[in-house]
Amino acid sequence: MFLTVKHYLQYHWATHIEINTAVEFMTDFRVFTIGHGGRSIDEIVTQLKDQGIKFVVDVRSQPYSKYQPDFSRNTLAQHLAKANLHYIFMGEQLGGRPQDPTCYTENGNVDYGECRQRNFFQEGISRLLTACERGFSLALLCSEGNPANCHRSALIGNELYDRGVQVFHLMPDGSQKFQSEIMQQRTSGKIPLPGFDLVSSKRVAERKELG
Repeated sequence: MFLTVKHYLQYHWATHIEINTAVEFMTDFRVFTIGHGGRSIDEIVTQLKDQGIKFVVDVRSQPYSKYQPDFSRNTLAQHLAKANLHYIFMGEQLGGRPQDPTCYTENGNVDYGECRQRNFFQEGISRLLTACERGFSLALLCSEGNPANCHRSALIGNELYDRGVQVFHLMPDGSQKFQSEIMQQRTSGKIPLPGFDLVSSKRVAERKELG
């Protein structure tokens, strides 16, 4: 069923771009995302609690921050626990820097299309969908503040979007954006064709911190 929905939406995206927002509401499943870059732990916790989030899924391949130690894995888990939020690390399945070398282009960019075909990634997506089925309110956390520059939109968000999941990106200014809005921003307003996939905007070796 998911493939049928995906192809249907891709066709209509190419003919009626306004339908992009409609896909966000094709199921009752909802997933939020948030980036901690340049923000305090108190800001992040407040925004998560305002949305009723209970589970924070860390999708950073390297869950540590030299410049923001509050967001290093163990410290972050402690902060969240004090706020009655549950921390789950899934960087091995859903991180933006996969260990599988076949997920990279010759130039060193991450090929998100390849990632989406790997068992480890699909296992991670399955865990998210199971959580949604059980009614868990969750948010994916990464380091990049702008979701348009992060794999949580180009990789994870696209996969969930194609499966009819409502994906909402929590912005630093307190607003929310749909996955479709972020992808239009990421592609400079160009309309993706069927089968469209993205690669990371920068080579892994060039990034000091990469989710």
